Amino acid sequence: MSRMRIGILIILALFGLCGMLSGRASAQILNTLSGFQDVPGWQGEASGFFRLSGGNTDVQDYLASGAGQWQGEHQRMRAIANYNLTRTSGIDTSEDLTLHLRHNYRLRSWLASLAFTQYQRNPFQDLRARILIGGGLRFDLVSNEKRRLAIGLSAMYEAEELTDAEQSSTARFSGFVDLRRDLQQYMRVSVVGWYQPDVGNFADTRASVLADLDVDLVGSLAMVVGSSFAYDSRPPAGIEDIDWSVRTGLRLTL
Repeated sequence: MSRMRIGILIILALFGLCGMLSGRASAQILNTLSGFQDVPGWQGEASGFFRLSGGNTDVQDYLASGAGQWQGEHQRMRAIANYNLTRTSGIDTSEDLTLHLRHNYRLRSWLASLAFTQYQRNPFQDLRARILIGGGLRFDLVSNEKRRLAIGLSAMYEAEELTDAEQSSTARFSGFVDLRRDLQQYMRVSVVGWYQPDVGNFADTRASVLADLDVDLVGSLAMVVGSSFAYDSRPPAGIEDIDWSVRTGLRLTL
């Protein structure tokens, strides 16, 4: 392993350690757009993150995620599961579960359809259940071995049940930007952002950004340092409108 690569790993480890000691509750955003090579057949990956801090407050933060993909000549199916648990002084203070299923069909070299459904719950943010069903188009503006840039537009139905409120439903537009670039042969960065306004009221908006830096360690194992930011213009009562996190962990590609 080169000196430059070792130096980069040390810097990433220190950066990740600072994030793990930051003490902020996690904002878990699911990257449903990237993470796999564009090759036919089956692929899979598993990731694990852990944060531990002590002193005035003992905090343990666990995050596990897994994904699988099948890709044929013109279509692709992807399934993703993500679970996050935070314990503070021995008491559970956050629990987030997200399940996602997505289908793409290649219409042109630069254009693909997208259809998806998603389930999410987080009782500590008063979210008993949120179900999304939607579809739209993905435009691949740049796509080669070293970089990728894509944008997407879709519409989705949202059904939501909060702890102290009746079930509600609405329709939202969803736009995304998916950017990935190889910095070195063993290091890459990816940034994904979403903007999701209510169809009938653009003041009711959700937005999120997820950024990851991957550095290959050995074989299919990589170190990941990432950050996420989420904004909800109308969160449930008692919930902050902005949530963020910084994390570090390992990712295994199968």
